[in-house]
Amino acid sequence: MPGKSGKPKDAGLACHLNPRVHGLSPAGPDAPFLYMFPKATEARIPDTSMNTPDRKEIRKKIKALRESLAADERLNAGKLAAAFALTLPELQNADTIALYMTDRGELPTEFLLEELLSRGKRIALPRVDPVINGKMTFRVYRDGDVLVPDRFGIREPGPLAPEVPLGEIDLMFTPLVAFDHSGMRLGMGGGFYDRTLAERKRTGSGPFPVGLALSCQEIPSVPAEEWDMPLPAIVTELGIIRI
Repeated sequence: MPGKSGKPKDAGLACHLNPRVHGLSPAGPDAPFLYMFPKATEARIPDTSMNTPDRKEIRKKIKALRESLAADERLNAGKLAAAFALTLPELQNADTIALYMTDRGELPTEFLLEELLSRGKRIALPRVDPVINGKMTFRVYRDGDVLVPDRFGIREPGPLAPEVPLGEIDLMFTPLVAFDHSGMRLGMGGGFYDRTLAERKRTGSGPFPVGLALSCQEIPSVPAEEWDMPLPAIVTELGIIRI
């Protein structure tokens, strides 16, 4: 899809965000808003070449796309997304919320974490089991707790942090590499969150899942596998997407 300059967006893989990200203003009457799918705009869909069954190639392109952002742009996008997320009724009614610490290029979650703690929410962060391959648990995080890097370099609670049963989590923010208009998410490929979300589908209960991403991580269609679970809501720096 051509960009405003007339050049294909693959040229330079520029990540085009909400213009307010470049000059962050305090939340006001024009701040948190809601937009619904389907809504395909040039600002949110990189290009149609992403509509490919090659999941590895999509991950490679989108990761390069989001890493093209300047650090201050990414931080401001994180602040805007946090403001939107805090307006979710599901969040406001939740006691225990699962969040995660971001990896390189991801939408920062530090601002959202700080706000949730200030509002008295019980926070659970994921911990990848260092012994049992593919196992992920959620552990209590309190303000000031020391986090340690896992084998991927992502900060997580230590082994002595109390475990939070999945049934006690009311809302779960999930990371993703890409998403589409149906709420389908493409993760990093480890399947950690897919297995967690599959349990919700199987039992009909469990945490309400919400994706967090930069708007430029949207693609026309995520090539889904049978284990992929769509999300009912996604938050970006542009607003809250309800599927």
